[in-house]
Amino acid sequence: MAEPRSDPSLSRKEPRKSVSTTKRRKKSRYQRLYCRYKFAIGIYKVLKKVHSDLRISCKALTFLNFFLMDVFQRISEEVTVLLRYSKHSTITYRVIETAVRLLLPRKMGQFAVLAGKNAIDRYHCNQ
Repeated sequence: MAEPRSDPSLSRKEPRKSVSTTKRRKKSRYQRLYCRYKFAIGIYKVLKKVHSDLRISCKALTFLNFFLMDVFQRISEEVTVLLRYSKHSTITYRVIETAVRLLLPRKMGQFAVLAGKNAIDRYHCNQ
């Protein structure tokens, strides 16, 4: 019987050691609090514009973050369903508006669409 050959490329490689020996810097307070949350900066800015004397806890911030991510996910799923039905591949404002109207109850959906349109108008006026 022939002896199995030991191929050097099949042998396990040792893990590489990092070349740099610099210590990692501590994260700043800003990075620890806000960078792990997707909407945290926006929530904080809106809170300070509306009620400048109020503060928000980390638990409340995570709750609002999960809430906003859930709503965003539901809207995006509804948008993809609408795009499949219409056989289009481009997301327009009308598709998003329709998805919001389908997801939210009557008056709330109408109010959300109206508030979105007003925000877009204010944004274009400021540019």
